[in-house]
Amino acid sequence: MVKQLVVEVFSYELVALKPKLFSSQVLTHNYFLVRTYAKIAKKLNFSNRQDAKSAENS
Repeated sequence: MVKQLVVEVFSYELVALKPKLFSSQVLTHNYFLVRTYAKIAKKLNFSNRQDAKSAENS
């Protein structure tokens, strides 16, 4: 659920900025968004793996 929300927000951000896609300020902003969402996704994935391991051990 959270992963889907992150992807939807990221997609919305890119679509909202699409007309000005080649502005250097927008490219910098998009790069920041990509890195931020990648970090969130990585933490979520790690959290999900930890949950799966603890469920197996129970």
